[in-house]
Amino acid sequence: MDTTLVDYRAAIDMVTSYIQSHIEDDLRLDDLAVQAGFSPFHFHRIFTAIMGKTVAEYVQRIRMAMVAQRLLHTSEPVTEIGLAAGYKTPSAFAKAFRLRFGVSPTTFRAMERQTAYALLIQQPLPPSAAQRPPQPEIRTLPDLRVLYVRGWGMIGGMLPGGRYGVILNTGPFDDLMGAHMALMAWGKANGITWQTADNGKVWGVNIEFSITDPAEEPDPQKWETEIAFWAA
Repeated sequence: MDTTLVDYRAAIDMVTSYIQSHIEDDLRLDDLAVQAGFSPFHFHRIFTAIMGKTVAEYVQRIRMAMVAQRLLHTSEPVTEIGLAAGYKTPSAFAKAFRLRFGVSPTTFRAMERQTAYALLIQQPLPPSAAQRPPQPEIRTLPDLRVLYVRGWGMIGGMLPGGRYGVILNTGPFDDLMGAHMALMAWGKANGITWQTADNGKVWGVNIEFSITDPAEEPDPQKWETEIAFWAA
């Protein structure tokens, strides 16, 4: 693979990690370009080419995933959730949410969990019982040696084996946040807790296994990624 492309992808990967950890902040294009080390114009072109959507579209999608999590797992008023996500009015929030998920925030909060999870992992509910969205499961994984960690780059280390909750996501890499949240929600609904550190402030182990090689499959809608959380 071209070295320049690898460098571009590493820079965009760092920015997407930054966006996800600062999603409640005012994320300006110029500031994100600085994170990547490019001019705003060059950064926007690279980001769109690699991610398949503009920076604004990506930030909107991640914010919506955060909003969906709050709707499902907190009792915060819908209006306050929308304002915290940066929407100026309840109607603007409701419109954006409906555009993303096809239902209002209030309707989403009242849904059965399986229906809500199907929306979160970006797969519509199947027309028949024989076709169901991927279901999370518990697996026992061996120790894993790793060389790369998102947001940190090349490192060396061993991830501990043990019981992991696993879910399969099919689609672009920027859709993974919804699958992460679906796995978290499934764990909560089934009484499963996840390993953490620093008094619960940091995940114990959170792994993404890329099953599909983008160099061999150019269609992002067909990319398969398994996400695994270390169970307590």
